Amino acid sequence: MTGSPHVRSRARRRRGATWRPILGAVVLALLVAALPLLWLAPASPGGVRVGGVSIEWWYGGLLAPVAGWAVAAWALRGERDEPGAADAPGQVLPVHGEPDRADAESTPPEPF
Repeated sequence: MTGSPHVRSRARRRRGATWRPILGAVVLALLVAALPLLWLAPASPGGVRVGGVSIEWWYGGLLAPVAGWAVAAWALRGERDEPGAADAPGQVLPVHGEPDRADAESTPPEPF
């Protein structure tokens, strides 16, 4: 394979990052589906009380939302931490609607 090792590793990370949102969506769907399973399971395991509160409440009110937030943060983590990313420190990006400086200098202003 040709090219610098840095470019190859960035491409490998970019390729590997495509499965992260898919896996995150699957895990989030499983977290949502688990609560009705606690309600419908035989012998009602969701009704067991821990600390005076049912397991259904612990799962639906605390465990699933915290786990869902962590999974979403992991799944949606972008490539911003890589060197050369678009929002790297010191790099000025054009504001939406404003032309780049090179474009502004090369084209004359439009008459009204």
